[in-house]
Amino acid sequence: PIEIKIIPARPDWQITTPLPEISPQTFLANDLDTLVDSPFEIGYQQIYDFTVLDKSHQLVVWGEGNLDPQIAIEDIKKIVEVEAKIFGGLPYEHYIFLLHLSPSGGGGLEHKNCCSLLYPRFGFQGSEKHNRFMQLVAHEFFHLWNVKRIRPAALEKFDYEGENYTPSLWFSEGTTSYYDLIIPRRAEIYDEQEFLAELSKEITRYQTTPGRLVQPLSESSFDAWIKLYRPDANSSNSQMSYYLKGEMVTLLLDLLIRDRTDGAKSFDDVLVAMWEQFGKAEIGFTETQLKNIIESVADRDLTDFYDRYVHGVEELPFNDYLNPFGLELKAGEATTPYLGITVNSDRGKETIKSVAANSPAQLAGIDPGDELLAIDGFKVTAEKLVDRLKLYTDGQQIDLTIFHADRLMTLPIVLAKPQPQQYQLQALENTVDRQRQLFKDWVSHR
Repeated sequence: PIEIKIIPARPDWQITTPLPEISPQTFLANDLDTLVDSPFEIGYQQIYDFTVLDKSHQLVVWGEGNLDPQIAIEDIKKIVEVEAKIFGGLPYEHYIFLLHLSPSGGGGLEHKNCCSLLYPRFGFQGSEKHNRFMQLVAHEFFHLWNVKRIRPAALEKFDYEGENYTPSLWFSEGTTSYYDLIIPRRAEIYDEQEFLAELSKEITRYQTTPGRLVQPLSESSFDAWIKLYRPDANSSNSQMSYYLKGEMVTLLLDLLIRDRTDGAKSFDDVLVAMWEQFGKAEIGFTETQLKNIIESVADRDLTDFYDRYVHGVEELPFNDYLNPFGLELKAGEATTPYLGITVNSDRGKETIKSVAANSPAQLAGIDPGDELLAIDGFKVTAEKLVDRLKLYTDGQQIDLTIFHADRLMTLPIVLAKPQPQQYQLQALENTVDRQRQLFKDWVSHR
C-alpha cells in the first residue's frame, strides 16, 4: 500500500480523489496501478453530491461557465442507471465525475472509479450542446466496464515502460463510441430522430474518410501508438480511426444480432458475456475470445465478416443491415464539382491543409502546405472556395494558381463529379410489422 499526503498551497483549497482518505489530507492506494489511475483535483471546486442505485456519486466542477449542475446531474443519473442495467449493477461504492470547464476543446479520460471530463465552459445551453456533453459522460462512464475492467490481454497487466499493442482497441473504444450515442437515447435524453441524426453524422464522418479503404480496423487498433495520436496532412488518406470504424462495425453487429434473433438479443448480450467471463475477474481477453463470444451471441460464424470489415477494407454495406429495421442510408445531393482539397485561412494566407487521395488536386501535383492563390486568374479564399467551384461543372478545366515550395505555379485541373459530403438515415416506405418492431426495440429499449 502507498500513502499520499497532500499539503495544499492554500488552506481553503479542496482535495478530491477517488482514493479513500485514511486521515486528514492523507489517502491510501493499494498498489502502484491504483495510484497511477487515481487523479487528484486540488484547488477551488464546486462539489455536488448525489445518489444513484444506493451508491454515492459526486460531480466536481473546476472553472466557471453556463453549466446548470442540477440539470446535468439529473441526466447523469439517467445515464448511470441505463448503463448499470446493461451490466447488472455498479461495480463500485463511490464514483466521481471530474469536470474541467475550459475556454475551448473537449475530451475525457476514464479511471476505474472516476472520470475526467474536459468541456467548453459555455457549451451547455441548447439541446445540441447539452446532448454532446451527455454523450461524453456516457462514453467515459461506459469505460468503467469496457476498458478499465473488460480489457484486452495486452492491457491486463500494465507495462509503464513499453508500448502495449492489441488489435482489439476497436472494441474498447469503438464499441464505447457506439454506446455513447445510444445510451442517451435509452435514457430519453434525446428522442429517436435526434439519435438518428447523431448517428447520421457519425456515418458521414466515416464515409468521407478516404483512409477507410486503406487501413483495416485491426491494423488501426494495433498501430494506435504510432499513428492515431501522431496525425499528419496525409492521415485522412492513409489511416482509419478505430474509434470511428469500431463504432460502425459495432452498429452492424448489433443490427445483425437483433435481426437474426428477432430482437431477442443484441450487442448488449456480448457486453454482458464479456463482463461475466473477463471483466468481473479482470482477466484480459484475446482477439479470438472476443470473436467467439460475438459469434455465440449472433449464433453465426463471423469469419467472413471479420475478413471483410475488421481485417479488410471493403465498404461497409450499411443498407443490407439497416433494411430489416425499415431504414436506409442515403447520400445527400452534391452539387459542387470535386477538387479534393481543404483550405485554412490564417492572416490573409490560404494554406491547403489536406489533399484527398486520387482527387483531381492530388493527380495535378498539389500537396498539403501549398498556398492557394487563384482560380482562373482571380483570387480565391478558403471562405469562397466552394462558391467559386459551384460556378463550374464536372469535367470542366480550371487553372489553379498556387505557391508550391515557394514556387509560383499554375496547374490545369479537370474537376470531377460532385462527391457526397453528407449521409442521412431515412425511413423506408411501406415497412412491415417486423421492421417497425425491430426499429422500436433498437432505438427505445435495448
